[in-house]
Amino acid sequence: MKRVVILCVWLFSVVAGHAQLSLDECRRLARENYPEIRQYDLVHQTEQYNLSNAARAWIPQIAFSAQATWQTDAPNFPKELTGMLAQQGLEIPGLRKDQYKVALELNQTIWDGGKSVADKRIARAEAAEQKTMTDVDLYELEGRVDDLYFGILLLDERIAQTNLTLNLLRSN
Repeated sequence: MKRVVILCVWLFSVVAGHAQLSLDECRRLARENYPEIRQYDLVHQTEQYNLSNAARAWIPQIAFSAQATWQTDAPNFPKELTGMLAQQGLEIPGLRKDQYKVALELNQTIWDGGKSVADKRIARAEAAEQKTMTDVDLYELEGRVDDLYFGILLLDERIAQTNLTLNLLRSN
């Protein structure tokens, strides 16, 4: 009778062992379905964006602006002065009430003192730090998966041991 019970338990554990997932497969599934794994893509996109911004420091920049104003009162020369100048053949009008201004500005960085290179280094270092932080989170996830996996195995063995004890008590 003892041999039959041991054989049944052994067959049950072999069949149950094939139905169970391996630890590596559990880790892989946890990594694939963990939302934190998307951080790697976001970190990469942020790094590329910051690097492209640092590279744009050398691109010429053009600015265009226009302005039109109308004054209700504009300064003029005194009538005595304009009359005196008019007698000598000079006519100097005062300022007009409407004024216009147009500007086109071109800026080109010639020397930035190494700022763009430093910005690129900073972008790469920040991306590496964020990737490392994500790695740490994933290692913590693997630790939790390991704890759950071995906890389940321990519970299975306790159940099997309890069943063996119950069978032994029934046989006695």
